[in-house]
Amino acid sequence: MRTKRSAYISFSLACCYIIGFVCLFTFFNPLIDGQLDKKERIAYYISNKLSLQFWYLSIYVLFGVLLIPLVSMVKNLFKKYSLTDYASIIGYIWAAFVMASGFIFTVGIEKISQMKVNMESIYVIFTTIQIIQDALGGGVELLGGIWVFCIGVIALKSKYWNKYFNVFSLLLGAIGLLTVLPFFYGFVGVFGILQIIWFIWLGLLFWKDQKYVSTQVL
Repeated sequence: MRTKRSAYISFSLACCYIIGFVCLFTFFNPLIDGQLDKKERIAYYISNKLSLQFWYLSIYVLFGVLLIPLVSMVKNLFKKYSLTDYASIIGYIWAAFVMASGFIFTVGIEKISQMKVNMESIYVIFTTIQIIQDALGGGVELLGGIWVFCIGVIALKSKYWNKYFNVFSLLLGAIGLLTVLPFFYGFVGVFGILQIIWFIWLGLLFWKDQKYVSTQVL
């Protein structure tokens, strides 16, 4: 039962990404089609405040909340390996940063909607909020990349899970690491899409190997 819970958490994390991409390319498509100028963009955020806040709470805050127990489960699974402690710390920091990123946006857009200042001032404030939010969790996937990469290294060393998943973890982690470089900024979306596959695959591995994992992890 507890191992199934690990699988459910992995699947739920994948769902957070799926919800994020589906909403972005459907309900919030004006934000990425490049047709809004800066004033129209801010007006769009304010007029769709509640739905955007719910979206950010789902893909950032809920994601971070779910990530914490998964990091703990993986830590317990590989606790005898020295790299595990480092990976776990990075995983917890990643969860905290992602949640903080979501809080900054939801609180920031709420405050902006209540401001009685000119549009130029609002634009400056909103841009500042976006920079901070992106730096913490929306525009760089360094922390997530390190965590996934370390899991790949540990799993390969321990020969746990199948080698294809472990190699995929290394490749995905490397993509996340590259997002810290400005000219690889576009890899953020690639990392997100591939992590949907990674979380689903991880969930299936937990689900498939219940008897062994239940004795080792929980």
